[in-house]
Amino acid sequence: MSCRATRCSPSIQKYLGITLLPQAGVALGMAAEAAELSDGHMVRNVVLFSVLVYELVGPTLTKLALTAAGEIIPEGRTSARTANKPEVPVSLD
Repeated sequence: MSCRATRCSPSIQKYLGITLLPQAGVALGMAAEAAELSDGHMVRNVVLFSVLVYELVGPTLTKLALTAAGEIIPEGRTSARTANKPEVPVSLD
C-alpha cells in the first residue's frame, strides 16, 4: 500500500514484495528471544530453518524481480565492459 501512496510505478508496486524476502534480521532476533521461553526451542528451530530457506532463495528471486521491474540490466546484456576502452592505444612515450 505504501507504493501506491507514494505513487511508485506499477512495475515497482508489483515486484517490491519479492525483493524484501532476504531480510531476516528481525526473524533472527525473534528466534533468540523465543529460545528463552518454555517451548521456545521448537519455535527457534522453525524460524531458523525458514530464515535459511529465504536466505538461499531470496537473492535469486530479488535479482529476477529487479530485472522484471526494469531496475537492473542482467549481466552479459550490457556493453559496460567495452564502453571505457580507448579507441587508440595509449602510449607512455
